[in-house]
Amino acid sequence: MKNEVILKINKMGKAGEIIAKIIKVILIIAAVACIVGSGLLMMMPREAASITMSHDAVVKFNLDYDHIMEMDPDMAEFELNGITYNADKVTTDGNQLSADLSSDATTIYAKDGLWVLIAAVVFIACCIVAAHLVEKLCKTFRDCETPFTEAISDQLKKVAISLIPVAVLAPIVENGVDGFMTGKVNIQLSVDLLTVFLVVMIFMLSAIFRYGAALQQESDETL
Repeated sequence: MKNEVILKINKMGKAGEIIAKIIKVILIIAAVACIVGSGLLMMMPREAASITMSHDAVVKFNLDYDHIMEMDPDMAEFELNGITYNADKVTTDGNQLSADLSSDATTIYAKDGLWVLIAAVVFIACCIVAAHLVEKLCKTFRDCETPFTEAISDQLKKVAISLIPVAVLAPIVENGVDGFMTGKVNIQLSVDLLTVFLVVMIFMLSAIFRYGAALQQESDETL
C-alpha cells in the first residue's frame, strides 16, 4: 500500500503529464503554422501584400510649460512606442498645452515578416523541447515510489537547462514582432527575468532532490 503523500504525488504527476501533452500539441500546431507561413512568404513576391499606415496622437500638458509654447512646432518630435511623431499643431489654453501629432506613412510588406516567423519557429521548437522534458518528469512522478531519486533530480536539471534558450529568445521574438508592426527593427539583447527566476528555482529543486536521494539511500543502507 502506497503512502498517502506518494499517492498525491502520483496524481499530480498524472495531471501534469496530461497538461504538458496538451501544451506540446498546441505548440506543435503553432510551429507547423509558422513553418507553412514561412514557406508561403518565401514564395510570395515582396510587393504582393503590404500595409501602409500612419498614426495620429494628441499630447496634452496640464502644467505651466511656457518654454514649450515658444517651441517651433515644425521642429518638435516625439517618439512613442518606437514611432516618431511630428507636432503638426501646438495650441495653448490657459496652463494647458496641446500638441497634435502625426507620423509619416509607413509601408509594411508581408514578406518582411519572414524572419519574424523563422525566429518564432526556433522559439517554439525550444518550448516544445521544454514541454517534452516536463512531460517526462511528470510521468516519472506519476509512477514513482519516492520522489527522492537521482533520476528525478537529473530530469529537473534538464528542464531547467531547456528553459534557458526560452528565456533568451522570448524578448527577441517579442521585439521582432513589435519591430515588424512599426516598420522599425529594434532587436535588443535581453532575457525574460521571470523565466530566469524559474530556471534558478528548478536548479535549486534539482539540488534538493539529489540531496534527498542521498539521504534516502543512506537510510535504506542503514536499515
